[in-house]
Amino acid sequence: MSDTPHPPLVESCEELFLEHGDNYLGQGWTKSQANTDRRRDVMLDLMKGRTGPVTLLDFGCGTGQLLEYMRALHIDDVEYTGLDVSDLFIRVAREKFPDVQFHLGDLLAGELELPMFDYIVMNGLFTYRGPVAFDEMSAHWQRLVTAAMTHARIGVAFNVTSPYVDWERDDLFHVPMQLLADFVAASPCPYFRLRHDYELFETTVHAFREPTPARRTEPS
Repeated sequence: MSDTPHPPLVESCEELFLEHGDNYLGQGWTKSQANTDRRRDVMLDLMKGRTGPVTLLDFGCGTGQLLEYMRALHIDDVEYTGLDVSDLFIRVAREKFPDVQFHLGDLLAGELELPMFDYIVMNGLFTYRGPVAFDEMSAHWQRLVTAAMTHARIGVAFNVTSPYVDWERDDLFHVPMQLLADFVAASPCPYFRLRHDYELFETTVHAFREPTPARRTEPS
């Protein structure tokens, strides 16, 4: 395993899964199924406007709950692949979806030879930091997102906990907007939008390699 915050964060996630089972609580979300689905919708908005079939990597896929959600919505034009560092989660995901490819390994440790994907989503990897110091978590977040971007043809989505809250929790990763924007603007996917327009206390970033094409309209 690479020298990153992976181990304590993965252990926390696995403990929640063993306690609560294969549901939103077992994946570390505490409020409701509706909030969890809302978060997934915002992640999937990364692919809005796609034309034709595309490929998607669910980076930090857990037990494949995003794929369950996509199938329930009949999203059939997206070829899904999962990736996680947890052997437990990948074993469960492979049992649930034997026809889907799931990768086990740590991208930062040089353990994986991943292909390119059109889109990559990283849902919930950077909202919780547990006992990890903010500076260490910040360095880890930037390294991991940058590594993921090298495998994205079009764009990447990830979320962090918002700094605009009534109070901050020491175990959550509240990222200042300026730090967030400065990092993405200097990344391999420098064209971005910040989603802070939904009811959860977090910010989702949609970052793209190329600017959004201009929309042309016929003259009236």
